[in-house]
Amino acid sequence: MLTYNMDVEERSTWLRATPGAAALAQPFYCTEAGNFYGRAHFATARTDKESYLLFYTLSGSGLIEQNDQRVELPAGSALLLNCRAPQSYCTAPGQDHWHHYWAHLDGAGVANLAEVLQPQGRLSPVTVSRLEMQPLFESLAAEWEHGAAAQIEICLALHRMLALMARQLLAGDESRSNRTLIEQAAEYIRQHYAEPLSLDSLTPEQQQVVDEAGQKAVEYERYINRPGANEIMNRWESKNGVTFTKKDDMDIDSFKEAVACVDEWFVEQIKDTGYDDGQELVDLFEK
Repeated sequence: MLTYNMDVEERSTWLRATPGAAALAQPFYCTEAGNFYGRAHFATARTDKESYLLFYTLSGSGLIEQNDQRVELPAGSALLLNCRAPQSYCTAPGQDHWHHYWAHLDGAGVANLAEVLQPQGRLSPVTVSRLEMQPLFESLAAEWEHGAAAQIEICLALHRMLALMARQLLAGDESRSNRTLIEQAAEYIRQHYAEPLSLDSLTPEQQQVVDEAGQKAVEYERYINRPGANEIMNRWESKNGVTFTKKDDMDIDSFKEAVACVDEWFVEQIKDTGYDDGQELVDLFEK
């Protein structure tokens, strides 16, 4: 059963085709696609359809509902929906439009990637760059006009869309997993900080996070506690008897004063650098 309110602008497009044997043999094939400029009251509800439905929002926002799940699809978001379970979608409340691409697609390749894009049946919007997704939908529409001869190109475009979404979703899962490990390690330390220190009960992953956090803490402590220029000069003056001359006070007389107590050690250092007239240089400035 299908009910809808086709509240869309006239410039919207809707492409339809009956897949032949060549299309059905592909791992990715498409039966319908469109570019809808949905207005505020655009809405569709369906009990079932033997296909998947791919959305990508260009502007505005959509609301998708299925199996007691509700997700919004703002601009730059994509979603793969299994239409074999009842679903509904519309322009999101409070929005005056929902401009989006959509495509009904199916095939063994779609079903395999759906396990990634719908983990445990959850509706999982994915943020994808418009610069990457829009050209793929445009190529899909362009190839549509070529009929059966373009099935390979349509298959490739659909595969690229879903692969792009899967890569983005998996990257997000990895980031969330790392954040979860950090939170778990921090919570463990908070709960046991008053006890004798023992990290034996941490998992290897948590132990790695604790080690990395400790290393960063040491580096930061060294950074904020590093001695400043004034501290270094004060230390040399108090412990080594060194006198520093300010830049504004530097002249030939101050240099003569500085070398007044130069001993043989300094002259030997000058010789080590390849100069044999070190003593003559010192004698010249002492006159």
